[in-house]
Parts: sequence; C-alpha cells; structure tokens
Amino acid sequence: MHRLLTIAAVLSLLGIGAAAWAQGLPGLGPLPEPQSAPGLLAQAYGWILMQQAELHRELVSLMRALKEGAPGALFALIGGAFLYGLFHAIGPGHGKIVISAYAFASGSAIRSSFLLTLVSSLAQAMSAILLVGGLVMVLGLGRLSTLRDVYWLELVSYSLIPLLGLAMLVRALRGKRGCCAGHAHRHRGEAPAIPKQDFWAMVLSIGIRPCSGAVILLLFTMGQGLFMAGVTATLAMAMGTAFAVGSLALIPIVTRRGLLSATARDGVWHARLGQVFAVTGATAAVVIGSMMVWLAAQSGPTY
Repeated sequence: MHRLLTIAAVLSLLGIGAAAWAQGLPGLGPLPEPQSAPGLLAQAYGWILMQQAELHRELVSLMRALKEGAPGALFALIGGAFLYGLFHAIGPGHGKIVISAYAFASGSAIRSSFLLTLVSSLAQAMSAILLVGGLVMVLGLGRLSTLRDVYWLELVSYSLIPLLGLAMLVRALRGKRGCCAGHAHRHRGEAPAIPKQDFWAMVLSIGIRPCSGAVILLLFTMGQGLFMAGVTATLAMAMGTAFAVGSLALIPIVTRRGLLSATARDGVWHARLGQVFAVTGATAAVVIGSMMVWLAAQSGPTY
C-alpha cells in the first residue's frame, strides 16, 4: 500500500509539472497574451536562438572563405562548429531528456554519463553524414527530399523514448536489484556504470535522428565542393553538443546524490527514495517522450 501511494503521488506531481510545462509548447496550451512580457526562460531561449543564428551565418562565411583558400579558415570553421553544437544542445532536444531522465532514475556514474553523451552525439553526427552522403551522393536524391527524410527518422527516434521509459518504469516498479534496476547503492564506493543494453538503447534512440543543423551544413558544403570540410565541422559540432549535454546531465546526478545523502545509506528510506527517483525519471521519459511524438506527428515535415 505504501508503495502504491508513493507511486501515485509521484505520477500526480509529474502530471501537474507536465501540464505546466506544456503551456509553453506549441499546440499544448493557450497562447500567451500579446501584451504580456516574455519570462526569463523565454528571454534566455530567445538569446540562445539568436546566438545560433549568428553562428550559422558565421559558418556560412567561413565556408566561403575556405573555398577561396583563406588561411586558417578550416580551423575557424571547426571552432565555429563546436560553438554551434554547444548552443544548439542547450536548446530543446530529446537527447538531454533521455540522458537526464536515466541519470536521475539510476544514479549512474558521471564518467559513464559523459561517455554516453559523447557516443550519442557522435552517432547523431554519423547519421547526418551517412544520410547526406548516402541519399545525395550515392543515390542522387534531391536535397529537399533528404531534409524530409530527417523528419521520419526524427519520428522514429522520438517513439523510442517512451518505450525506453516504459522499460525503465517496469524495472523500477518491480524493485529489481542490480545495476540496471535504478538502485541507489554503489559498488565498492562508486556509482554504478550504465549497463550495456541500456547504454546502446539510448545511443540508438538519440543517434538515429541526425541533427538537422548538421544535415543543412553538409548539404551546403556539398554544394560548395567542400563535403569533407563539412564532415569535419559536423564532428566538431558533435563534440560541442556532447560537452553541453554532458554538463547539463550533471544537474540530475548531483540533485539525486544530494537528496539521497540526507538518509542513511543502508536505511529503509534510502532504498525507498531511490525507488521514487527511479519511478520519477522513468515516468518523465514516458510523458515527455510521448508529448514529443505527438507534437512531431501533428506538425509533419517542415521542409
């Protein structure tokens, strides 16, 4: 009975939080009044979008300079792509949702979480490279068709998030022991590493969706005859994304550890709190992932 009450309370809180969060999502709440001033988060997000746009223009200029043989243009392009990936990752994206939810649910080690962000970001970069290289260069498809294919891969990727969350939720509700059950204890004083099956499931859910910014970059460099430069810039962009997402994943990890430190490690409340965190993180992945699928399906291809 105590477990059911705890789960019900967590789900209720998540429902309230999801409803509040949905107010700021397109199609999931009333539009803000025109006369109302934007909030702090909206202003911060607008600033991030402005920086992305500015960096995108700078990348275009650098690619033109590279084509003209300007000295140092390639290194400047790599640096600009890294910064673009950094700002791009700070904005909305499901990679942060998957990794942060899992980190909060399982209490995985920081090193393991950073490795996950690195591999997932590189997988996204490779998806973009293979998509553009395969569909445009090999099969000769149009660039607009390639951009539309990104949408379908995005939809598949989003659909994997709630499925992964459901698997995490089932394990948490069963209260399984072992590293893959989202438990709170540590092995030999260390936080648990991410199990291989979970690691690669998350890499698949994130990496199958190529970054739209990387795809546009690759298509542009291909048109300029600088495809390999575009590949290099795409990999640099992935490194920037990995750094940003890995840093943001520290928030749920540190929060979880701080809350658990208030209870005795071998006590009953420590174990119960760990299970509450596991249920909370898994439910968040299910709810937010389902909302992302619904939004993507409603909007359709944007190209």
